[in-house]
Order: sequence, then structure tokens, then C-alpha cells
Amino acid sequence: MWAQHHRRRHSWFWQETSLQTRITTLTIALISGGLLVSGLGTHVMLTNYLYEQIDQQLSSTASILAESNLSELQSINRALPTEYYAVYFSDSTLVKLDPGIGDTESIPDISALENALDQRADNQPYTLTGGSETLWRFINVQISPSVSLVVGIPITSVTKTLAQYTNIFIGFGLIVLLSGGVSAWLLAGSLFAPLRRAEDAAETIASGDYTKRLSEASTNTEIGRLNHSLNVMTDRIEASFAERARTIDQMRRFVSDASHELRTPLVSVRGYAELYRMGALSTPDDVAQAMDRIEREAIRMSGLVEDLLALARLDEARPLQSEVVDMRLVAHDIALDAMARDHDREISLVDWTPPAVEQPQPEPPEPVIETTGKTSRSLRRIVRRSDRAAKTAAIPTLPTLHAPDSPETVAPLVWGEENKLRQVLTNITVNALRYTPEGSPLDIAVGADPHAGIVVVEIRDHGEGIPEQLRDKIFQRFFRADNSRTRDTGGSGLGLAIVAAIITAHHGTVVADDTPGGGATFRITLPLYRYRADSAEADPTLPASAPDGH
Repeated sequence: MWAQHHRRRHSWFWQETSLQTRITTLTIALISGGLLVSGLGTHVMLTNYLYEQIDQQLSSTASILAESNLSELQSINRALPTEYYAVYFSDSTLVKLDPGIGDTESIPDISALENALDQRADNQPYTLTGGSETLWRFINVQISPSVSLVVGIPITSVTKTLAQYTNIFIGFGLIVLLSGGVSAWLLAGSLFAPLRRAEDAAETIASGDYTKRLSEASTNTEIGRLNHSLNVMTDRIEASFAERARTIDQMRRFVSDASHELRTPLVSVRGYAELYRMGALSTPDDVAQAMDRIEREAIRMSGLVEDLLALARLDEARPLQSEVVDMRLVAHDIALDAMARDHDREISLVDWTPPAVEQPQPEPPEPVIETTGKTSRSLRRIVRRSDRAAKTAAIPTLPTLHAPDSPETVAPLVWGEENKLRQVLTNITVNALRYTPEGSPLDIAVGADPHAGIVVVEIRDHGEGIPEQLRDKIFQRFFRADNSRTRDTGGSGLGLAIVAAIITAHHGTVVADDTPGGGATFRITLPLYRYRADSAEADPTLPASAPDGH
């Protein structure tokens, strides 16, 4: 139990330690282990080497003494080591030779030599302790059956050498450990400095400051990849929060504007109802006028609610009921509707598609198209409606707007929901009729650019135009360039917002620009749907925005 608790405590302590401290500790431990192994190995090798030198010296001295008798020892004494100790044991008679040893306290005990003589094998060096703890190295040599020779040499030089080596190694090891630990600490600190900066940046971001960025380093390094990932993450977080703030602000403005727009007709209806209840409407004309105003405000409120519902459905990104739509036919119908709304206006429809490539007109009886599916049904409807359009009104044509070196043209077909595309052109046209002077002309132009892969529809008025600083804002919900004129003209402030949402759902764009000579031009671009006119079949190379069967 105690061991388990100790392990948990040790693990907790290690996990709570910084990476810099861990690396420094591990580095010191590795250096210490390396020094210990190398020091011990060197010490063993040096000890063996020094003892081999002593043993060789002992063997040489013992050989000289063994070959000489006692009378010759004095003459060969000068050839022997300066410090040695030789003892003859002959029939229990001790004969010793002690040249050059001045310190008698360091001479080994004779009794120990006698015991060693009995216990040690011949020619095998061994070590004994002399006086003052001096170590001696001895060797036994059997001269004759009755005579033995023991030769010893003090190994003080060996012990001093080993002690000196040990002291030097310990000092050197401490220096290496200290320098290695400091170097590891500084190196780890420099390596983890970018991590600390990343940590500081993360804390700053966590506190709500999303403008903090890290310096971009090479993505070939771990730190560079980490900094890049953090910067990308911060960019996305900042963009998400900015979008969230924008959405919340837009929602608040939307709710405020919607409630304000709904409150205005409700106040009018309530006011006329109270006047009627109080008996203030005494004459039939007053009652009729009040009922007319109530009806108008109810119609306006109903239109506003319908617009809000339309925007809500578009925000839900519901799948479109898509089919092949000829924008020439849609523009033709919208032009006729505009003429019905305002008989005094000059309304022109411009078809940029040359007659040579117009949709083939069927000859009675109607040709049978052998293809099946939704795309083929849509094309058959286009053929029938083209015939009806030709009988109703002639569509004026202009030279196609293509580069001189690219004369190819195709019919302006798109893949989309026809009702919503009609709503787009209707909203823009109604705005043009509502906010431009009476009698000013209105042009609707339609065409296709096969090289760019787009269908272009332009609605041009010749009124006051739209200031450049307001051209992006007019597609916002409830935005009005003039707050007073919307209620006067019956608008809800949502028409162009619906236009932008529908065009976005069709993967297109809508922009406002100037009309040459004065006025505003709304330019709509949609992905072009390609087909082969000779077989009335869909071209296999369709735009990415044209899903099949949806």
C-alpha cells in the first residue's frame, strides 16, 4: 500500500514538473550515468595495468633472488628495486633481506607472511597490509623443497595514483555535470521559448483578444507548424465570432425593423377601429375611407409577412425545385407584366442571343422528344413556351456581346427554380417602376457568355441612380436609402434582400451599377446550363451548380 502511494506521489510530482526541468534532470542523469560507467571502467583498467606492472617487477625480483645465494645478495642488491622486502624460510629459519626501507613501521607482519606462505600458491601475487596501513604486494617462490622465498614491494605509488585519478575524475565529473546541466537548462529554455509564446498567445486568446498572432516560422519545424496551426485556428475563431456578432446584430436589427414595420400598419388598423367604435366615422364616406385604409394596411402587412416567410425559407437553405429555365422567356413575361403595370412607360426587351442559335421552334405536329426525365420535360416545356412567346410578341435582338475571336453563342439557359427566378426579376422591375420618374424608359436585357459559363440579365432604369456608397447596403434587410419613401410607395424594405438570397441559392451574383446617361443597372449573373440544340438533350458538361434530378 505504501509503495503504491509512493508511486502515485512520484508520478504526480513528475507530471507537475515543467518540461524544461524534466529535460534538464534527464540530461544530468544521463551524464551522471555515463560518467559513472566510464569512471569505473577506467579505474578498473588503470588498477589492472598498475598491478600488472607491480607483478612483473615482483616476478623479476623473485627470479633474481631465487637464483642467488645469501653471499651474493649484497653484490646484487644494487640491481634490485629501491624498496623491497625479501624473506627466506628454510627449515623454520627466517632469513630476511631489507635494503632501502627506512620506515620500519611499514614493514609487514612476519606472522602474516608465514600464514601467507602456507596458504598462497607459488608464483601468484597477493596483497597484505603492513604497518601504517601500507599495502604490500607479495609473491611466493619455491626455491627448493626446504627453502621458500617471499618477495614483496610496497604499492603505495599505485594507491596514490588511483586516489589521484579518483579525485581528478570526481572534480572533472562535477564540472561536466554542472556545465551539462546549465547547458541543458539554457538549451531547453531556448527551445521552449516559442512554446511559452504560444502559451501566452493562447491565454490572450482565451481572455477574449482574438487579434493576437504568432510569428510565422518555417513549416518544416514543429514550432513553425504549431504557430501556423494556432494562427489558422485564431483566424477561424475570430472570423466565427465576427460572423456571430454580425449575425446577432443583423438579427437584432431585423427583429427591430420587422416589429417596427408590423407595428405601423397595426397602429393604423387599431386607430381606424377605435374611431369607428367611438362613432367618429359618422358618414358613409368616412366609413368607406376608413375601411379602405384598413384594407390597404392589411394588404401591406400581409405582404410584409409573406416577405419575412420567404426570407426565412431561404435562410433554411431548402432544396430548390430546379429545372432548365430559359431566361429569355422569363424576361419576356416580366417585360409584359411591367407594361401592364405602367402603360405610359417605354419598356424594351433586349435579347443578346442571335437568331441563328435561338431555341429551335417546333413545327406542327409537335416533335416527339425521345428522352425521359425531368431535364427532358423541362426542355419540352421550353419548346412549347417559345412557340407561345413567338405568337405573343416579337423579341428584339441585338448583336451578341462576345469577343471577336469567340463568335460561339448559346441560349441563356440556367438550372434553377423558375418561380424564384421570376420573383427576382419582378422585385427589381417593381422597384424600378416605383422609384423612377413616370415615363422614364426601362430596359431588360438577357444573354449568355459560353466562354465565361454564365447567363447575364440586366435591368436598367433611367432614374436618379443609386449612390456608390449604398450599392452594397441596398441588399440588406430593411435597408432604405430614404426611410420616408418606403411607406409612401408601399414597400417593405425586403425586396432586394430576397433577390440577393435567391441569387445566392442559385450560385449566382447580383450587383448594382450605373446606367450610362443616368440611372441604376442591376446585373444578375447565373451559371450557364449547356445543351445540344440539335438533339434537345442535355450537354454532359454541366456547371457544378446544376445538380441532376433535384
